[in-house]
Amino acid sequence: MKERDNKGFWDRWAKRYDLMMAKDGKTYAQIVSRMIKALAEIRRVLKTGGILMAPTFTAADSVSGRIKIRLMELSGFKVFHKWTPEGYLDFLKANGFEITCVKTFDGGLKLTYAEARRKNDV
Repeated sequence: MKERDNKGFWDRWAKRYDLMMAKDGKTYAQIVSRMIKALAEIRRVLKTGGILMAPTFTAADSVSGRIKIRLMELSGFKVFHKWTPEGYLDFLKANGFEITCVKTFDGGLKLTYAEARRKNDV
């Protein structure tokens, strides 16, 4: 398919989905590395009111969490964002989502699970 033909092909997926889920693995790492672009694309394909389910690590709100993150980096693990739970939720809100459900899991590395509804276009 030629480049000029791609626009019409991808546009047909706009506002088509009720639910998007970000999960572990290589694809999720690619999304996290380019979060603003990824959220814009997720908003594009979600219907108005559609839900994004997006868990991510949010350990940067404590000294022990920051130490664990640093140790992960030193071991070669790529850390794209050093979120606090509040910072992550604020980021989702600033990019066109309304938070509908949040659960933070403490453990070896704090994880915040968020469900966020796509807001109407302004």
